[in-house]
Amino acid sequence: MSSDSLIALISFGIIFTLEFIAPFFKNYGNRIKHTLNNLGVAAINRIIILACITYFTLWLDRISQSFGGILSFIDSNVLRLSVAIILFDLWMYIWHRLNHEIYFLWRFHRMHHTDPQMDSTTAVRFHPIEIIFSYFLNFLFLTILGFDFTFLAIYNTVMVPVIIFHHSNIAFSEKSDNFLNYLIVMPRMHRVHHSEIMGETNSNYGTIFSFWDRLFKSFRVRDDIQSITYGIGTFKNPKWQHIGGMLFLPFK
Repeated sequence: MSSDSLIALISFGIIFTLEFIAPFFKNYGNRIKHTLNNLGVAAINRIIILACITYFTLWLDRISQSFGGILSFIDSNVLRLSVAIILFDLWMYIWHRLNHEIYFLWRFHRMHHTDPQMDSTTAVRFHPIEIIFSYFLNFLFLTILGFDFTFLAIYNTVMVPVIIFHHSNIAFSEKSDNFLNYLIVMPRMHRVHHSEIMGETNSNYGTIFSFWDRLFKSFRVRDDIQSITYGIGTFKNPKWQHIGGMLFLPFK
């Protein structure tokens, strides 16, 4: 098991446990069934990711041999890596926003938003076709920057624990949440993003850093977080919450 996968697994285990000990929303219903369905989709995606890594790495390697990358002029490895992380996180913001603003992409991405009881498992609830699009474009962007799969592993080491945490159903200190939210995406911010109100859904697109939303004026907050309702209309129906329903959802 790679180090980034191990860190992701440990982070998930800790956060998943804390959701039982100190939940933000209580009485969430059948959490075991909810977890198994979301992790079932995640298992399918994991197989696809491994295939994408093998295929896209070989394909893009041939391109990168004749293209040094736009960051190749930076001699310092530390500075080059730091700039790459910031630029890649900006790309993640753009890609996430496009998934909301382009209807074809939204049909697949909305599966992530149909979860009526968001928690740490929602962080891995994505449609396989969205995963394929995402990994292809991520690898292409990495090639443009001048990085390979190793960089993606480094970025994921930071990103995965952050996205698991900001999807979590943990009762976190509001004061600490607001303070840390000046730099990274926190649960209160991301809960607004998963609201059933579309004006709120189409906001707060950040992955790691929250300042992109402030910079591009897509940042949105609300005081009554406890009153947020998750999900999307009729897709809250239980028939769309099992693995088969989730996979078919984009074609509805």
